[in-house]
Amino acid sequence: MALQLFPGPAVVGGYRLERLLGAGGSGQVYRARRERTGEQVALKVLRDPRALPLLARAMRVHHPNLVRTLKLGSSATASHVVMELLRGSTLREVLAHRTALDVPAAVAVMVPVLAALHAAHAADVCHGDLKPENVVLEPDGAEDVVVKVLDLGGLPPAGEGDAVVGSAGYLSPEQAAGEVVDARSDVFGAGVLLFELVTGRPPFAAATPVATAYQIVHRPAPRVEDVRLAPLLDVAMAKAPADRFATAALFAQALADRVPPAALRDLRVARGA
Repeated sequence: MALQLFPGPAVVGGYRLERLLGAGGSGQVYRARRERTGEQVALKVLRDPRALPLLARAMRVHHPNLVRTLKLGSSATASHVVMELLRGSTLREVLAHRTALDVPAAVAVMVPVLAALHAAHAADVCHGDLKPENVVLEPDGAEDVVVKVLDLGGLPPAGEGDAVVGSAGYLSPEQAAGEVVDARSDVFGAGVLLFELVTGRPPFAAATPVATAYQIVHRPAPRVEDVRLAPLLDVAMAKAPADRFATAALFAQALADRVPPAALRDLRVARGA
């Protein structure tokens, strides 16, 4: 759905759209207010209403490191998702401010991300688009920070879809090739995200999405300099799913065993507006 459909104040499903927060391949996200109660939420206007059944499945997954989905809706005007409104910074914003994180800080972020993914995988839900824009460092009280994963449910479970879903630089090899995916595809995505957190750049990047996908399928990922992380990322970003960590939980445990995570409250987060 094009942005010009909502050039000014508009009401979707009983929520008044107040401000565009972001836009991506799956839709536009607005800060919105429920007209009846005044509650502030984040509301995503979906580009493709066919995503609703997948999002309904993802809505049943509950974990403290997943953004809460409050409601799904559809009308003649728009299909939409209502979520809790987060006020922290995405990892993309943090990287823009800091370039890269030190390794203990990056592990402190990734362990809860992997815990959220493991909970989703237990419910047969894959993420499929894990990237810095989809992870938020949310203030939790005066000092604490909690990691929140966004946009769960965009990828069909294994065998239920053959379209390439996701962002070019963050696809797994099987996603890029249009093949069947499972939880190990998200393990690869988590490896890509961790690589970017500690280096400030994604491991695969070319002039076009097609060229980037070619790199993902055919070229080995570059290695990070940190000797603790390098062998773990080699496993996480292995080309063949069978050569990766079998679960997100195993990847998280391997990280925590090698690198004691920093306290999340020690991260100096660049707050979003």
